[in-house]
Amino acid sequence: MKANYLFYAIVLMAFVCGGSVASAQDRPEKERFAPERRIEMRARQMQERLMLDEKTGEKFVSLYKEYLQELRGCRQELQKGELTDAQIRENLKKELEMKRSAIDVKEKYLEKFSEFLNARQLEVVFKSPRRPAERMFRPYCRPGCHNEGPWRHAVNR
Repeated sequence: MKANYLFYAIVLMAFVCGGSVASAQDRPEKERFAPERRIEMRARQMQERLMLDEKTGEKFVSLYKEYLQELRGCRQELQKGELTDAQIRENLKKELEMKRSAIDVKEKYLEKFSEFLNARQLEVVFKSPRRPAERMFRPYCRPGCHNEGPWRHAVNR
């Protein structure tokens, strides 16, 4: 009887050790797209989401790419780690500058986009989440509850 337990223990150890060796093998890295390629993909996805025709779609994609490039240019690196009071103040000022420049860019492109998009489409362009994954992690709510205000119903249950 003890021999059976010993045999099963050895077989179990072999599977555990073999599994860890197999998982430690080199896996191919995830393909990372260049920033220009990501912007292109994001612009095409937004074009599909807005359901634009071909002529308007091409005009939109080129302008939306410019818009995303300018928004990207507004970002600055902030200092991280343990910071002194002066560094924290400097980071706060940089954040405010970034927000102001982003608002200026949005105002500039609002006029350009409004030439060929309606108000509902403009809302989609300017209010869409930065990352699509953010939509997937929202708290669950029952159907029809989106009119009560964002998140209020799911948070206060």
